[in-house]
Amino acid sequence: PVAKPPPPPPPPSPRATTPITDYCSESITYRVAECYVSLESLEEPEFDDKYTDYANMRQLTAEYRVAWTVEGDASDGIISMMLQARTTGWVGFGLMGEKVGHGMINTDIWMGNVIDGVVAVHDTWSNSVAMPLKDIDFGHEEDLYDVSGYEENGITTLMFKRSLKVSDDWDYTIVEGDMPVVYSWSRQNKDALSYYHGPTRGFDTLVFIEPTDLSWIWLIALPIVGTVMLMIILFCFVDRIRSRRLRQMAEQRFNEIRQQVNKHVDGAQPRMCFGMALVTAFDFMESGKLVSHEELRNQGKIKMLDTHSQAKSLAKEFSIIFISHQWLSWTKPDPEGVHFKCIVNALRALSKRFNFELEKTYVWVDYCSIPQGNSLLQQLAISDLSEYAALASYFVVVVPPARHVDTHTICNKESYQARGWCRLEQFAK
Repeated sequence: PVAKPPPPPPPPSPRATTPITDYCSESITYRVAECYVSLESLEEPEFDDKYTDYANMRQLTAEYRVAWTVEGDASDGIISMMLQARTTGWVGFGLMGEKVGHGMINTDIWMGNVIDGVVAVHDTWSNSVAMPLKDIDFGHEEDLYDVSGYEENGITTLMFKRSLKVSDDWDYTIVEGDMPVVYSWSRQNKDALSYYHGPTRGFDTLVFIEPTDLSWIWLIALPIVGTVMLMIILFCFVDRIRSRRLRQMAEQRFNEIRQQVNKHVDGAQPRMCFGMALVTAFDFMESGKLVSHEELRNQGKIKMLDTHSQAKSLAKEFSIIFISHQWLSWTKPDPEGVHFKCIVNALRALSKRFNFELEKTYVWVDYCSIPQGNSLLQQLAISDLSEYAALASYFVVVVPPARHVDTHTICNKESYQARGWCRLEQFAK
């Protein structure tokens, strides 16, 4: 007999697919893999209902929520806070005060963690883009109390209380209406407070205390306001002709006073309290940066004119260029050399345009020409500022776009015009 052939082998089992979640777009794709992974294992942990213990809750992001209850009035009330984030690391929340700027500059920050069941929440202050400083370590007050919390199902919960009104200058009082806030949490589940948050942070505006409803006042004030407005309109109408005449009289009197002042000023003998300190254009350009008055003096590169007549005589034979600019840090005028490059370019451009020789040119710059170490001499030189500007052949304003090293704000033409010192120099010229 002929043997039957063996049955064909069973078809191979299809490979399993592993769901891969793209958390940026919240879409799900699949790829071939060697094992099965359940969708449930990739689901984010859900927040619990602890927020129901509080009067208010705000879901700032899908990963972060804050809840709070205010008790009492603004003068002696307290706020109970709850912070929750999808992390097993640290959680932070801060008040940015009245001026919204960089989230890490002058911000009152509360941050904490839960380690082996032990909860810690710290009152901190951030004055730079770095780890916040604990208030208590720098002679300030720890204003947070009744601290508690827990870490459960991949979510950290922090709870604490604080007075609404505070007197510490490292804390902000919680007031009615909108308050700008910043929040963050450890993306990599790190408990160390020094661990950088990366992209897991944000800004928002919260109303911790609802503004007082004053709409009823309008019911009383509206008739009064209407009557007052009508009286003002009538008064303006009647006063229009009379005010025109008064303006003419005032302008006439102003012109008379101005003529008298100019007459006395023109006849007065100019005086200098400190003298005028200048540096040659070549010495200035060869220095490579803005150099202090004392250093240039010690190098013998300062041309000192003790009287107004000496300065006026020099101005007849040499060009004097007055440089006006805004300092780019609290201690150094030009820490990154931005203004120095512009000044050098301006000197060369002026020499070419107005056909004068740089060999016969002197430069006046505040940092180079005003004493920096002796405050008494500095005040004397500042009192002569109008004389310096008036004696200059050219007045150069240096305002390239730049960033202030300490405040991180943009310094440009608008910020220059807002500076009283800079406007004084322009007025003197």
